Amino acid sequence: MKTKLLYAAAALWLSAFAAGITLYPGSKLIYTIFSLAFLALLVSGFYRQVTYGYTLLAVFLWLGFWLKKTIHLIYPSPYMDAGLFDGSPGSWNKVLLISTVGALGALAARAIYSWFKGVSTMELRRDRTLVPDWYPPVRGWIWGSLIVFVTGLSVFNAYWGIHQIGMVPMTIFPWPVNAMVAWTLNIGVAIAIAILLYWDVCAGYGLIAPLLAVVYEAIITSVSILSRGTFVYHAVPAVFAVIKNRMLEIRGFRWSVVFYLGLFTLALLLTFFMVTGSRDYYHFGRRAIDADKSATEIVTMAYSVYPSFDEFSQKIIVVALYRWIGLDGVMSVYAYPKKGMSLLAKAAMEKRTISAIPLFERVSGSRSQYMDTRQFQFGGIPGSVGFFYYSGRVWTVFLGLCLLTLVVLVLERLVWQASRNPFLCSIIGMTVANTVAQFGTAPRQMFPHFGIILVVAGLVRLFQKRAQSLTNTR
Repeated sequence: MKTKLLYAAAALWLSAFAAGITLYPGSKLIYTIFSLAFLALLVSGFYRQVTYGYTLLAVFLWLGFWLKKTIHLIYPSPYMDAGLFDGSPGSWNKVLLISTVGALGALAARAIYSWFKGVSTMELRRDRTLVPDWYPPVRGWIWGSLIVFVTGLSVFNAYWGIHQIGMVPMTIFPWPVNAMVAWTLNIGVAIAIAILLYWDVCAGYGLIAPLLAVVYEAIITSVSILSRGTFVYHAVPAVFAVIKNRMLEIRGFRWSVVFYLGLFTLALLLTFFMVTGSRDYYHFGRRAIDADKSATEIVTMAYSVYPSFDEFSQKIIVVALYRWIGLDGVMSVYAYPKKGMSLLAKAAMEKRTISAIPLFERVSGSRSQYMDTRQFQFGGIPGSVGFFYYSGRVWTVFLGLCLLTLVVLVLERLVWQASRNPFLCSIIGMTVANTVAQFGTAPRQMFPHFGIILVVAGLVRLFQKRAQSLTNTR
């Protein structure tokens, strides 16, 4: 089966490449080099896999650069944040070469990690001694409490408008309530589920209920924070780890994969529909909830702006093919006339605040910079390649991508050393890979986020080490 899938994937890639190179307006050689570099990056993510994060980063970059460019060649449509980019063959050649250098930087990091014999963080090792003694007797209560907690927090967040994508917070609670609500919904609950999921596997419990909890958490947090991507970022890691380690057992592994992928797809479509309608409701100025209206009237108003089936289908295609960050940012930054090391330094020190227009909005000329900043907080993203090309030098792109990719690899390695938990490695790998792929807006603000993740990994290590020591003394 794997061989058939490989042949099918190769045939699709060759067909898309043939169409792309025929339609590409610039140098065919440059398009070929660009295509092969990103193909090598994609293959390096799946061949002798080392970490979940690197595999996911390779996929994100491939989607944001090669696939996006090739689809635009086959089905021409405007780019979202192209700035002053003129679309000439010479400009396209430069943009593709800059992007290729970024791919080579990521590949260099993978080679460095392998050179130092970095271990794989993807394999499951069932170790009953890592499960705290207090967990099995209260397992049901912990899972139930966690589901109730994430449900309540999601409703609380949606009602008070604390953390919703594209929106300025409706309510500012005393510090650090808003930040903690945002962090908990973005990654905190998903981390807690990953920890419990691993303890369940080590203790010999079944996977069906925990995986349903993963899907439920991904749906409800996505709707609460108005983020379609959150479902993917929360649900894919667990499914990835389960399939990678062949842990499914419903009429055999193959039927299990079909069952869970079918469930995942249905949940994804449901989430996409709900979030798309909610975003239209909020983003078209219907945000304020009239206290005099009943709950039924509020829900009716919200669902009245949901798209038709045709509109919904078109949005799925657009989001699936065009939402990935990458090429647009490089186009905007390449065309910006005031590049230099000072601009890169300014971007590195940027801090996102309410009502402030991000640097990339001015670079790309995005229309969202003219929105009401008292209510909306949209913003384009240059991506990691575009961000490092603020300097106007390709060597900063190479070194920057190499460094960020090493962060993806090493951070997940640290989490693995602390926990031996592939589910935790997968969710954190996804978070870090997504951060690198969407890098460039207020980058210094990501450090507290990663710091909390390392603290959580350290606490998990303490719990599991204590459990091991108690087991060994018996």
